[in-house]
Amino acid sequence: MSKRGRKRKLRVNFNIQRETLLSMLSLVLLLLAFISLVSFIAPNYSINSKLQYVLRTGFGYASIIVPLILGLFGTLFIEQITLKIKEGRVVLGLSVLLLSLSSLIHLFVKDTTAAAIAFAGKGGGVIGFYISSFLKSTISVYGAFPLLFIALIISILLIFDITFGKLLSFFKVKLPSFSMPLKFGKKAIDDFDNADVVDGILEKGSYAESVIDPGPVETTIEIVPTMAEPQEVKQVFTGKAESVVQPAAHALGVDKIWSSPPYELLTEPLNENIDGGNTKERAKIIKDKLRTFGINVDVKSINTGPSVTQYVLETGNEVRMAKVASMHNDLAAALASSSGSVRIEAPIPGTPYVGVEVPNNKRATVNFKTLITSGPMKSLKSKLGIVLGKDVAGQVYTYDIAKMPHLLVAGATGSGKSIFIHNILFSILFRASPQEVKFILIDPKRVELAQYHDIPHLLTPVVTDMEKAPSVFKWAVSEMDNRYRKFEQERVTNIDAYNEKAGFQSMPYIVIIVDEFADIMIQDPSGVEKSVVRIAQLARATGIHLILALQRPTTNVITGLIKANIPSRVAFNVTSNMDSRVIIDQPGAEKLLGRGDMLFSSPESAKPIRLQGAWVSPGEIKSVVDHLKKQGIAPEYKEEVLSMGGNGNGKGSSGVGGDSDLDPLFEEAKAITIAAGRGSASLLQTRLAIGYAKAARILTQLEAHGVVGPAQGSKPRDVLINSTSDPFDNVSSLR
Repeated sequence: MSKRGRKRKLRVNFNIQRETLLSMLSLVLLLLAFISLVSFIAPNYSINSKLQYVLRTGFGYASIIVPLILGLFGTLFIEQITLKIKEGRVVLGLSVLLLSLSSLIHLFVKDTTAAAIAFAGKGGGVIGFYISSFLKSTISVYGAFPLLFIALIISILLIFDITFGKLLSFFKVKLPSFSMPLKFGKKAIDDFDNADVVDGILEKGSYAESVIDPGPVETTIEIVPTMAEPQEVKQVFTGKAESVVQPAAHALGVDKIWSSPPYELLTEPLNENIDGGNTKERAKIIKDKLRTFGINVDVKSINTGPSVTQYVLETGNEVRMAKVASMHNDLAAALASSSGSVRIEAPIPGTPYVGVEVPNNKRATVNFKTLITSGPMKSLKSKLGIVLGKDVAGQVYTYDIAKMPHLLVAGATGSGKSIFIHNILFSILFRASPQEVKFILIDPKRVELAQYHDIPHLLTPVVTDMEKAPSVFKWAVSEMDNRYRKFEQERVTNIDAYNEKAGFQSMPYIVIIVDEFADIMIQDPSGVEKSVVRIAQLARATGIHLILALQRPTTNVITGLIKANIPSRVAFNVTSNMDSRVIIDQPGAEKLLGRGDMLFSSPESAKPIRLQGAWVSPGEIKSVVDHLKKQGIAPEYKEEVLSMGGNGNGKGSSGVGGDSDLDPLFEEAKAITIAAGRGSASLLQTRLAIGYAKAARILTQLEAHGVVGPAQGSKPRDVLINSTSDPFDNVSSLR
């Protein structure tokens, strides 16, 4: 006899992601907000009338706030909606405002008619009636009024994110021309008191009439943006009839107000036509040329950027990406590229397609004003947010230095490297006050960054003496350690938490910008490398960031340790394939067009992104610097930044040539080198019976102490000390 099994129940599983449920909740809340708002405008319809009954019975005249609460609460779950009022504190503030306002309205209604008025949908509604009745019975009307009034003030502070002092200052300024609309409130309360109530029903009219009588309720809400993020205010300039939008002022102490540079200091963009050639004809040439090599492709789309036009190609599954990527020379010849080359991106990150980037016949100049006023830049709240440029599709690309957190920039002369540094400086100067961000600028060329001399954001004068430059990095390490000690004392983990606990920007971000890093490495290679690596490894949480630029990214300057600890890089046009591999770990930078054409590599992207940087003119630099200096806020220089030990030639106690760092064979190697009249690692290897690495290190120390000159390729180094003198006479003095 066979056993009968149980019947399996039919189960239906709804595997819905949490994000999907939140999206559905957001849509429902937004729909309720919209319908409830419509019910105030058109209350005569059946559903609207019932909804009005619920809202007005619940909160009375304060019910107009309910749609706003529902709408804002719905937007909290949608990340793509970027509104300044989209914050939990605003929803909480509006909720407190709703309860306190409905209770305050109903507080002074007579007890005999309070219930009837509430259930008729007037006054503060049922909620206001119950809260006010409870307060009147427990702390009296004289205690209830200040309690509800303070709750009302607290709701305003939450909504606008301002202090009580600022609120008092606002009313102090506005009070002479401000009249409180008390007549309406007094008249409404008198109407409630004079109404005859029979069996709980107002004789002055039915509920439907009470809804229609007041008419559509109009509310004006002024959203005051928080001072903790970039803002926009209206400012009228003398001589012009129109108002313009510019960043708002920041408070600096008691008697100092910081006014960010107005956008009018920047030149207006020109209407330039981008000449990408006959794109349809070029797309046909690309297809035909690849077909001759057995590669069949379809052109999915064409993106025209300021400098290049990208042809997006779809290949078959049988086509190897490497084969397509190797066709750049053939395509450049077929398209008669103006630069003699094209760049192939195989594949485009995030897609299965191949991108062929062809230089435009006429390049368009990217205007910095269009970038700084763009939507992506305005939505970037960080004070260290910068604009990098426009991509191949003409979209503005921004980034946060705090996320980098350090940056290497390389590019040959004329590639746009220095202009890019101006872009970084402008991005921060237009958004941050001197209290929020400090700069240390190092300019060996004495022409580019020296223009920013004496602006309020500087921690030191612009450093042009390379003997003092290594001290900057030693000070940065010391400052980093000091900040970590403060974090430990306050039980916080980073600069943002520290400032949040303090209640203001008590600890500024520090950005160190070097225009030619190779010149500093010559002064003290080992000491600077150690400091840079330590800062790159640990300084992110302390708000100290490095931006190191150089012309040629050689391995003796961008060492393995430095490169490993600075993942964010910008490559402009470089001279060789090898230089491109050093800076971005792959070829491609040698094919860039110059004048701001760049490849940006970040920790978040697997492949570099091609961008066109913006042009900043000398006139714009002068205008912005003059505006900053006219603020009347002097820079607060720190002398210790440039006096952290060592004399800049590697002879300090912590430098390459310090006594504690000298190799034990240094003096013997010095004597051998002077006697031989030449200096080379092979000579020291042979005479001292040591390995190449040690010989090269000793040779570097000899150069730092002025015994031998700089390297001359494969030739031996020149000896700078006379061989007739005793080689040990000047050892102590050299140290």
